[in-house]
Amino acid sequence: MNNTGEVLVLRSPDGFSIGDSSHFGTSVADQSFARLPNGIGEFVQTDMVTFGACNDCPDGTPEAPVVIGAVRGANPIHPGGHLETASVVDVFDAQGRHLARIPSGGFTVPETWSGWCTFVSSAGCQSWLVSR
Repeated sequence: MNNTGEVLVLRSPDGFSIGDSSHFGTSVADQSFARLPNGIGEFVQTDMVTFGACNDCPDGTPEAPVVIGAVRGANPIHPGGHLETASVVDVFDAQGRHLARIPSGGFTVPETWSGWCTFVSSAGCQSWLVSR
């Protein structure tokens, strides 16, 4: 989704009825939107990224970690932003040029990266938008 704001509409199986929708404006760098309480509340801006996990677990039930890919962090992200890698990843730009091989752990997005970057690992492929 675009960091300058969009409307997201989920349609019911009939293709016409609206099952759910969200309207959001410009996002702040390295922030995420979450529905609190999880799945039913209003969308709010947060610095907590919860890919594939519970946004808010007030009952204290621990969530099992869900790995959807090799990279976790805000998307889009700005140069200088922080991403976490679960394994070694190779990074390619939109033209297919190899930008870097990154070991597992955290890393800071270089100032020279911009546009769509693809992260490839044994866990699969993910695309990230590096936006200034």
